[in-house]
Amino acid sequence: HLRGVMHHLPTDIPLSPHSEGCSVVLHSLFSRVPIEKFRNGREEVYRRTEESNPNQLKLAAQAYRFLDSEVFYSQQELQMLLKCYQANSLEQRETAFTMIRGCRRRPKTKVELMPIAKVFKTENEYKLLHIKSIVTRAKYHLKMKKLWPRDAFRIFDSRRRGLLSPGELLAGFNWLG
Repeated sequence: HLRGVMHHLPTDIPLSPHSEGCSVVLHSLFSRVPIEKFRNGREEVYRRTEESNPNQLKLAAQAYRFLDSEVFYSQQELQMLLKCYQANSLEQRETAFTMIRGCRRRPKTKVELMPIAKVFKTENEYKLLHIKSIVTRAKYHLKMKKLWPRDAFRIFDSRRRGLLSPGELLAGFNWLG
């Protein structure tokens, strides 16, 4: 049924199969054998491809959840989703998601407050990797200095306001190493 819906999408939707550069793979998550549909000139050809590896199945599952208007994702699932859609611009991703979601009868909560918002603000999966590396390095240095995060916060908070300014955070990270 998803295939039928996608074929009836207007050509101006960025992720529709009629738009330039879009390919569609029909994938049964249960049989683990994808059926690939591609265009060969004007002719549409279906062919069975080799058995998928588990990572491809996980990527397919996240892409399906995106098309199903799901908004809650873990960090790992967000990385997989970004990997699926990194060839599309941020605007194309958000436009497609908003249009698909508009057809659903789900409550229209603000997407900006949900984990899915990262997909509309992050170019590719490597941006999240950079942030993760900073956090990992901070954890490592806290462990080396035998500090709990609460203790480090108290050290960083030089004005004792219960909040960290960008300058205090930068000074704290410099102090950590």
